[in-house]
Amino acid sequence: MRTEITRSYKWGFLLPEQELRRIIQAATEHGSKAIDGGEFRLSVQTVLRDGSIIESSSADEVFTLENNGSRRITGVHVTVAPKVESDDWVIHVGFEDGSVNEKSWESASLHIVGASRDWAFVTASDLEERMRRVRLVSFDAIFGSRSSIIIVPVLFVGSMLLSTNFVQHNSHLLLQKQYESGQLHNPIEALIALEKIKNAQELWTFPLMMGFITIVPIAIFVCLAKLLPLIRPSYNFYWSDYCAQYDRRRQIRRSVWTVVILGFVVSVAAAMFSKKIGF
Repeated sequence: MRTEITRSYKWGFLLPEQELRRIIQAATEHGSKAIDGGEFRLSVQTVLRDGSIIESSSADEVFTLENNGSRRITGVHVTVAPKVESDDWVIHVGFEDGSVNEKSWESASLHIVGASRDWAFVTASDLEERMRRVRLVSFDAIFGSRSSIIIVPVLFVGSMLLSTNFVQHNSHLLLQKQYESGQLHNPIEALIALEKIKNAQELWTFPLMMGFITIVPIAIFVCLAKLLPLIRPSYNFYWSDYCAQYDRRRQIRRSVWTVVILGFVVSVAAAMFSKKIGF
């Protein structure tokens, strides 16, 4: 009985040379089992950014390519099949830049055909497990797909809660100052003063809040959509000249995280210190 398994994924990936070699080795081992030690053919197709397609019968040629600029690798497809043309079985594993498929954002694929159901499922399971080892979160897919619009309402709600909390907290401080200065003597006066503060604040806080609620979420979304894929690329064929380029971006990412974490620690420490000394 002929069994066919096709799977596609929207992952990002960091595919180093050694992991691709392991995937190819696993595919050839399963191919050898499919024909009980007989002959099979290996085909490695490499797609470059300038549109060139390079076919080879081993992975060695792939790893000698420049992999930079217009010659940067955007796709690698490995096929193991019977040496004599046949559709009895085939193993195909592919990785490609998901931004090429902006409708689906598919970046990894697996296609197994075999006469034995057990062989097909074991082969698919083994290769999928190896493919999972190189996967990353794809920020390109997250911010490039239509569903990314969901992020904006989430940011909108967050901005609204922050702005509301700020106004309420500010009103409380103003009321407390009046109480400490002796302007308030009973709860009725406090309620009247609170309403006056709120009415006065609405004249300037409402336009400010609306601007904050509408502009900030969009600005954050645009910044994240531009910066995250830039400092943490989603689709990486990590060998040859591309290694230096990726390592530079990784260093920038670490520096950014260090600044963010240090800034958070300093702000928390400052808040605790000011609270301790009574400010």
